[in-house]
Amino acid sequence: MSYFTRKFVNKVLQHRSRFRRFLTRVENNPPKELDVYADIIDKEVWKETNCLACANCCRTMTPTYTFKDLQRISKHLNMTISQFKAKWLYKDKEGEWMNVSTPCQFCLNYFFMRIILLLALVAAFCISCNNSGKGKTFCDTTCNSDTIKFSGTEPFDQGLAISIRDCEPDSLKWTHKGLLNERQILFRQFVTQSIRLNKSAISCSFQDTTNAWLAFNDCITGRGYIFKLPYRKGNQITTISGALNSFDPKFSVDPDLRAYTDRGNIYVVNVTTGKDAQMTFKKEYEMDFNNIHKTIDTIHITKQRIYAKLIDKDGNEIPFEKKIEL
Repeated sequence: MSYFTRKFVNKVLQHRSRFRRFLTRVENNPPKELDVYADIIDKEVWKETNCLACANCCRTMTPTYTFKDLQRISKHLNMTISQFKAKWLYKDKEGEWMNVSTPCQFCLNYFFMRIILLLALVAAFCISCNNSGKGKTFCDTTCNSDTIKFSGTEPFDQGLAISIRDCEPDSLKWTHKGLLNERQILFRQFVTQSIRLNKSAISCSFQDTTNAWLAFNDCITGRGYIFKLPYRKGNQITTISGALNSFDPKFSVDPDLRAYTDRGNIYVVNVTTGKDAQMTFKKEYEMDFNNIHKTIDTIHITKQRIYAKLIDKDGNEIPFEKKIEL
């Protein structure tokens, strides 16, 4: 499901009663050329509709069966068309073959199969949780609706605020005392996947009046992010989705430092001075940033040293170390 489709579904569930009232008004007083627009939209909607993922129609109404349907289904059930009609169907006033009862008999079979599969998946997940002693998510994914705020110190009085909408980060604003107009972006411009924030896995550091450095981990996947947010509009915003943040218990990083990887190197920047350093792996490793510990087991980064222990595709541990001055 696409990002915008998912957002629409969430809004429909949240505003169900308002949505029903809207549909009732449209039904009672349809706009001009509604059928024309509906016909156009219908073709687009069916391109991304999977009936088997929902089946609500078959639970409340009967399908109509064409002759090809009758041939195909009766053959699948090892029945003749006459036997299939006699057992399941009737002919309505318009001559269409319809189900004798609702919900559809085939829908029920499919529904029970899904229930059995779902129960099996739940049981497997519970067993996995009991064996590992850990939950699935990186941090608490409880829906947060409060704005997340950070404040700097004198003499600059910097500030950063993240508004939350439908449990997800919406807008991001940052400023300082000498800035005439605060800067603002929408989160989804830079992070397109659905994420959840928690105050236990987010921090912000202010580099005088040059940059605000926002670091956070998505509580759903554990993926680390860093946003470098310049105060000057002429300077480009930098977003990093391979961040190695110290919210992860296996990653130790000095509070003044931020670290990230591009699969072939580890980069470190001092967010108070702007100085940076780099350590190379000498080759590029396959990494899934949503499952970073499959490749990067641990890191320990100070202003004098970068240490990382990687795991190659054969399961071998490979240590890397470099002295730095930050």
